Amino acid sequence: MFIANTFQNIITSVSIPKNWAKWNQEVMAAWQKDSSHCILSDDSARHIFTLATLEGHNIRVTQLNALLYQVECIKNNQTSAIFGFTIVPFVGNNQQQSQHNARIAYAWTGNLLFYLLPFLEPASFADKTIDDLRTYMESNLRFYGFTIGLKQITDTIFVTQNESCKSQDVFKKLPTLFSNLQNFAQKKQVQTTGVKNIAYTFLNNDSLYIVAGMNINKLVEGEFVTNIMQLPATQILAVGHYEGLYKNRPALYKAMQAYLTDHQLQLIGACYEQYLSPLPTSENDSVKIDLCYPLRQY
Repeated sequence: MFIANTFQNIITSVSIPKNWAKWNQEVMAAWQKDSSHCILSDDSARHIFTLATLEGHNIRVTQLNALLYQVECIKNNQTSAIFGFTIVPFVGNNQQQSQHNARIAYAWTGNLLFYLLPFLEPASFADKTIDDLRTYMESNLRFYGFTIGLKQITDTIFVTQNESCKSQDVFKKLPTLFSNLQNFAQKKQVQTTGVKNIAYTFLNNDSLYIVAGMNINKLVEGEFVTNIMQLPATQILAVGHYEGLYKNRPALYKAMQAYLTDHQLQLIGACYEQYLSPLPTSENDSVKIDLCYPLRQY
């Protein structure tokens, strides 16, 4: 079974006991009820740990070697089901699509009847466990914590203005910058989409370099402090969606960096925030943004 995530991420998800609570449905339920009693034992010297569930059984995981694991379903102190699985590195290509980076091979003992008539066999403990892992690893929302994906750019022409300021002054500067851009659009008789884009670069001494941009419907000449830029109509963006307090946005930046690294994606320019809500007036304002990263195309 191929899994669309990296080899290292899969290893981390299965080798650390508390990470099972992120993807295994039975362990997750027990963790949410009482996380302090979910990990029943953790023998790191022998690479064995046991996890509680709410289904009347426990799960014991034994790491036999770096890539090979044995998983047991324990009921009444007896093994009721057992299977083994191994994680195999898989080298993807450099395309800007999400690539399968590893695969899992697993096996268990079964009934001869089900071997002859597999359509009669119910989902096994092994099937459910591996499917839980695959579903989690292939969900960007669950794994990275945000809705992240690739999409083709829709508005390619930007009118921009730049400004350097202290971090605490950013909320005063933004309305002026976008007012200037709107006035420029009216002067040049071009239409704007109304969407506001902001790129930040952190400078020394608690200062910011801001690039404010709006999309316009046609190319025009820029002016002294107003620039025009255009991206190709075929440009692909990696986009992460965020809704929450303005001051908590760095969590999305961190998740996007992990996503780009995991998927071997390369940038061709600075990322920018596309505001789907009114501009913030303070760190504690709620905002809705798409964080966009222009990607190199192959």
